[in-house]
Amino acid sequence: MLAAIRSFWSGERGAASTRKGFVLAAAASVIAMSSYLMTPGAQSAPRAAPPTAEALALARLTEGQIRSFDEATVARRLAMFADPREFTETQLRNAHRTWSRRALDGSYGQPDLAADMAAIAEAAMGMRGVRPHNGI
Repeated sequence: MLAAIRSFWSGERGAASTRKGFVLAAAASVIAMSSYLMTPGAQSAPRAAPPTAEALALARLTEGQIRSFDEATVARRLAMFADPREFTETQLRNAHRTWSRRALDGSYGQPDLAADMAAIAEAAMGMRGVRPHNGI
């Protein structure tokens, strides 16, 4: 057997040299694939993408701060407030001021709704980096 291997490697003409190249390429690919499969990163599951700012804000809002809306409604309203095409910065600040004042107004008939809307507007302002009006 050893003599057959020596004669295979010593023959440098014609098909023997081509076969030698194929054997070396196959051996190199087996070594490369084995080393890849032995590394810990090859078998580990892909990492989950970090949550978006909107998902974090939604989670904070629905942890108990919201009293009159379900999660789908909060998500819809948060997306609306967070979209600059829907609400400009000025409109968002004004909506936050309006809902905050209504939440504190004893004569307003729906204080929970107003508090929820103010909280949603505040979360959207935080996502967009918008500062509230002074005194609010």
